[in-house]
Amino acid sequence: MFTAPIIQERFFDRVTILELLDKKLKSFKEGYRQNIAITGHRFLGKTSLLLHFLLNLTDDKIIPVYVEIKHESPRNIADRFSGVLLYNFFKKLNQRVDSDLNSLVNMGERVIPKTVETIRNIRSLIERGEIEAGYSLLFDLTYIFEQETGKLCLVVLDEFHLLDQGLGLSSPFSDLGKKIMVQKDTMYILASSMVEKTRDILSRKLNLLFGNFEIIELKPFDTETGKQFLEENLNEVGLQDYDKRFLILFTGGYPFYLSVISRELKKLHGDSEHKLSGEELIIHALTSLLFYQGGTLNQYFMGILNQLSGNTQ
Repeated sequence: MFTAPIIQERFFDRVTILELLDKKLKSFKEGYRQNIAITGHRFLGKTSLLLHFLLNLTDDKIIPVYVEIKHESPRNIADRFSGVLLYNFFKKLNQRVDSDLNSLVNMGERVIPKTVETIRNIRSLIERGEIEAGYSLLFDLTYIFEQETGKLCLVVLDEFHLLDQGLGLSSPFSDLGKKIMVQKDTMYILASSMVEKTRDILSRKLNLLFGNFEIIELKPFDTETGKQFLEENLNEVGLQDYDKRFLILFTGGYPFYLSVISRELKKLHGDSEHKLSGEELIIHALTSLLFYQGGTLNQYFMGILNQLSGNTQ
């Protein structure tokens, strides 16, 4: 998996953004909500940032609902949204839970009957082909849940721009915008790797909300941060400063590429019977990653070329 999130102890930097998210969440608890849009090109660590933040969220009053929007059926998206809400609610109550939605719904029948009834109605609407009505009710779910439990919800929609692709919805962003406007007890973080499209959606399709969204654009690591990353991850390899500068320039400071190359350098350093220079290690690492068929970066770039050429094999 090319984009496996780097979280918890492996997470690096982004301190300013994490502090900002924490500040916004505290304000939300105190009654002042400002929604956030996070943009940044692929492999800058957007999903890692979000998951790291959510995994460190310990406030029992706030229930996080993280959903990555994918090319899938409306039923799957609705089920994942509902399942995450119920799962995190029961986890906050220190109850033993599994990820099966039917099991979670059964658990909730006595505790949160209105929420459970709404989830069943959402599924029923979608199964009958009433996608628009099911979608609308899905984004009422956190309001109904808050009324029933007193818990606030933090909804994170990762790659939210995909809501208008293949779900059969006529105006998903306008409908979502209306929900966001009236549901003051739900905070939204909308995230997307499509930077320009995100700005277009916020300025045109969510234009009534534009002033209430703070936009955070994720950038590559600068030279100093990139050097710190390499020093932390390659301490035993002992690269020279000029080797580190080369890797930062070569990768553009993208955390994903730096992480992949660092892992390969550590592996080569550990496997080598003879001590290689930093330059030799880098040449071997890049050759393995880029030019061998099994190399991580080779597979990724070949996948892009296949998509561009229309070759699905």
